[in-house]
Amino acid sequence: MRDQMERHQSWIYLAFILAGLAVGIALPDTASRLEAGLWPLLGVLLYATFTQVPLTHIGRGLRDWRFLAALVLGNFVITPLLLDALVALLPLSPAVQAGVLLVLLVPCTDWFISFTHLGKGDAGRAIAATPVLLVVQMLMLPVYLWLFLGGAWFQTVVTSQLVSAFVGLILVPLALAWCTEYFAERSVAARRWVSSLVLAAVITYFVSPSAMLNIGVTLAVSFWVLFWMVVDFKDKTKNAPSFLQGLNKLRLSYWGQQTAHIGVIVAVIGVAFTSTLSIERDVALSVGETVHVQGYDFEVTEFFEIKGSNFDATQAQVVVSKDGREVAKLTPEKRTYIISTMPTTEAAIDPSLMRDVYVALGEPIADGSNQWALRIYVKPLIRWIWLGAIIMALGGLLSMLDRRYRLKTSKTPAQIAASKSGFTTVTDLDVKSTTNNTTLIGEKQND
Repeated sequence: MRDQMERHQSWIYLAFILAGLAVGIALPDTASRLEAGLWPLLGVLLYATFTQVPLTHIGRGLRDWRFLAALVLGNFVITPLLLDALVALLPLSPAVQAGVLLVLLVPCTDWFISFTHLGKGDAGRAIAATPVLLVVQMLMLPVYLWLFLGGAWFQTVVTSQLVSAFVGLILVPLALAWCTEYFAERSVAARRWVSSLVLAAVITYFVSPSAMLNIGVTLAVSFWVLFWMVVDFKDKTKNAPSFLQGLNKLRLSYWGQQTAHIGVIVAVIGVAFTSTLSIERDVALSVGETVHVQGYDFEVTEFFEIKGSNFDATQAQVVVSKDGREVAKLTPEKRTYIISTMPTTEAAIDPSLMRDVYVALGEPIADGSNQWALRIYVKPLIRWIWLGAIIMALGGLLSMLDRRYRLKTSKTPAQIAASKSGFTTVTDLDVKSTTNNTTLIGEKQND
């Protein structure tokens, strides 16, 4: 599984980048809410990265001193000298220089393992030397910053926030990764203990989820399922002359299965975004007043009195705009039916694939007041829930159309009796005649 993920890691990165761009473009006002989970997710990512480094076997990397000396010379002597000449030629600000130094002088160590494995290099030596490289990188980082940026800028950069980030994002994940590897190698019980911790984290996520964690885990699991669907497609078509010919030979039941999986993914993403990012606001507005909700401006322009066939109603005209551009014009109503004198609310909805906007008209705030109570809803991706259900139903229909699940035509009692006695009925003759004609037509087409 790991080899397949490393082989397709570029596509996995691209998929998550595109997903992030899509969320940012479709729901720009959620960035501030999602930003709160950036650092915890980054810590989890670094923990996962450190667990791939054999931290408990750091002594193994010190045995092959020739290979280790070549790595240290290339990483910590030659590369800094080349980078020093490069930075001197480029007119970069100190902040940009710091970013370049962090990326090129302290690279991610697990990439070294992946690239060595993909390049058919000595992955065993690379894995053994990785813990040593990681420790040396951490020790050399402040030295690099002081040498390249100077003492004054180094004092400016090294603040309490940087130190706390270093402890929380480097030292804590590193220590947890070492503990995970140490206990996992000792016994089966320890492995179960680590698995129990992971299960406890998942249960905690479902019991008290945060906005970022909810969406992040949902998108990660969704792309995980999509990735293995693509892998399964390749596995099913690997013996075909071409990928397209292999897809053409797949049964309808298989296409139905994969379609249903896509429907589940779409529905789950819709549930995650709707339950996490939906906004409900109760406001009091009069004509000409505006309120800002989830990136949209809601302005009441007018109130109307409407008489229907069996009801009287007050209708509000609400103009919804975004960034100064009108998006929709909604007309919620407050109805009172003549016979039952029962008041009802008719909400106005502006539907779209990415979000639904609801406005419901309430009651006047006070007798003689020009302000009315309005309830505003903005629900992102709520249509995806229904879209996912439709896609799942389509998957079930495709599976039902598979030829293996079709009912065979049963013979009549007369045909069964005739076949037992050795006679041939007219129906059998018609069937044989049709079969022979089909065979003759096929032979002529082949000729």
